Amino acid sequence: MAQIKDIESLRPREITVHWVGMAENVQIMGSFDGWSHGEAMSREYSGDYARFSATLRLRPGSYEIKFLVDGEWKLSSEYPITGEGLTQNNKLVVQ
Repeated sequence: MAQIKDIESLRPREITVHWVGMAENVQIMGSFDGWSHGEAMSREYSGDYARFSATLRLRPGSYEIKFLVDGEWKLSSEYPITGEGLTQNNKLVVQ
């Protein structure tokens, strides 16, 4: 029975990630796929700003992420920041 609980704790979970701001195109990039392809984010309008979201299927753990906003790397104030200088990324923790 304990093995079944351990297996359950490793199953991928659906996590919705958001970016809020003015933009045409937003992608989330990160360590979840080795910084290779990322995931395009869908736009939803919310007042003066657009809100972008993407749903990722990730195993529990800690991931570094960054947003590619209209071709420029951006951090989000909605997620903790890790690293320094050019190596700064947001941190996403999946429980």
